[in-house]
Amino acid sequence: MARIDRLPEASKTALQVASVIGREFSARLVERVSVKDHEAVQALGELRSVELIYQKAIFPELAYMFKHALTHDVAYESLLRQRRKGLHERVGEVIEKIYADRLPEFYETLAWHYEQGEIWPKAVDYHLRAADQARARFAYPEAVDHCTEAINIVERYEGTIGALLRAHENLGDLLSLIGQVEAANQAFDRALGIADTPATRQRIANKYHRLGTTVRNGARIAYYEHGSEEQTLLLMFPALYSKTMWQPIVEVLCQEFRVIVVEPRGAGKSDPITETYFLRDHVEDARAVVEATGNRPVVFVGISAAGALAVHFAAAYPHLVDKLVLVGSRPTLQVEEVLQIEIDPQEMRQRKQRRQERRENLLAGDHEQAIRSFLNFIYSEPGSRNLIEVLTQNAMEAQPKTIVDFLTVEDPDRELRPLLPMLQAPTLVLHGEMDCGVPVEAGRYLADHIAGAQFYLFKHRGHVPMFTATSEFARVVRNFIRTGRPT
Repeated sequence: MARIDRLPEASKTALQVASVIGREFSARLVERVSVKDHEAVQALGELRSVELIYQKAIFPELAYMFKHALTHDVAYESLLRQRRKGLHERVGEVIEKIYADRLPEFYETLAWHYEQGEIWPKAVDYHLRAADQARARFAYPEAVDHCTEAINIVERYEGTIGALLRAHENLGDLLSLIGQVEAANQAFDRALGIADTPATRQRIANKYHRLGTTVRNGARIAYYEHGSEEQTLLLMFPALYSKTMWQPIVEVLCQEFRVIVVEPRGAGKSDPITETYFLRDHVEDARAVVEATGNRPVVFVGISAAGALAVHFAAAYPHLVDKLVLVGSRPTLQVEEVLQIEIDPQEMRQRKQRRQERRENLLAGDHEQAIRSFLNFIYSEPGSRNLIEVLTQNAMEAQPKTIVDFLTVEDPDRELRPLLPMLQAPTLVLHGEMDCGVPVEAGRYLADHIAGAQFYLFKHRGHVPMFTATSEFARVVRNFIRTGRPT
């Protein structure tokens, strides 16, 4: 503190302004926030010469950083509370002006400055914008924090009912995406409590996760219902994937359809498995759920291995399938050999190495690393790191036997080729162009060998287009259900 006190007044002021901006700061921002910007330029040079700050970047603009975190903290704490509050507000205003052409880069920063400056409406607005931004890059826990902070500000200080409604509803959506459905329902309840129109209340109510169960052979099968329309979508996922796999689509399509997400045995709230559970067993579980929820024909949607489940179900119970949608599915486990798909020798070696590493992880009891390795291979799109982490944590909710069996057991029921000519329901095959886990040729084969089937390719997308191309995915499925065609 003594060293700061000995600084010339202009240098001390510049240092304090910089401390409000943050550990790193641009010269332009310090200059514009300062009352005497011409003095700030010289002051920054002096601060650099005495090694309190150092130059961090020249491009795209001149930027500095505090040499020591302690110097930053001392300079910040040396400001009187009212002065500090005013500077935070001023920093926010200047950022809005000088970075107006790329403001989304600063949503989180602006939320913090306006919160510290006690400009509550703007703090709430930028927290909600930052939440949307975090969600777009699959940083769901971060988005939850922003929504929660927005709610706290409105409830403790100031804000509109509209902002509070948006925050609670968005929080419910985010908690749903990370699998916390009970907490999500609580957020939806709070949003319903302040919704002011019938349309808004209906929209929120459609998202509610209504847990149901049925029993087959003494074991409980859990499922979640959403929406309330006549047409029913039955969404199935492989046991390792978790119900959050479908959540982006549930959030959208529950406004137009009744959507049921089934939790397979060994996952979620369904009973654990005691022995290896094959595809045919999951088919009968799905049949029990359809029977328990009205026993009417459904649009059966399955992803990856659950696509094989959907094919078996449609072949065994054609009267219960109105339409069939297969996402990222294969006609046989040996699809590369059967379809003579060439794989780069180096890629083949890497696949074998990854499989061996997963086996070693499983033998060592490190299920989380085995899952992460598998998902890193399946979800290869750029920007998927956050999504992989969320799905890894969700997959860890499965029982250990489910995890081991999924990653090691080759189910003979995954051979679908003999069943394809038997399918009667209108079928849509969806595939990501960049799917590393299931080659595009597998999807094309299914479409070519199912009578009347249609094929739709998601350009530049991988194995989970419901996450990475949500609007497009919802539009394609909606069109298929309504018109029989994807576009």
